[in-house]
Amino acid sequence: MSTSSYYPSDPYDVSDYDDPDDFAEEWAEEFGDGNYDDGYDDAYDYWESEWD
Repeated sequence: MSTSSYYPSDPYDVSDYDDPDDFAEEWAEEFGDGNYDDGYDDAYDYWESEWD
C-alpha cells in the first residue's frame, strides 16, 4: 500500500491542520509569493478546497 495515494497531490500537508487559520498563518507567505496579507486568503481557500 502506497502512502502517496492517501495524500494524492498536496504539497502543503493540509491534513496536518485541523484549523484553516493555522494553515493559512503557516503558508500565507508561500501562497502570496512572500506577501503575507495577499497569501492568507488564498491559503485559507486552498485549505477549504483540500479538506473536503
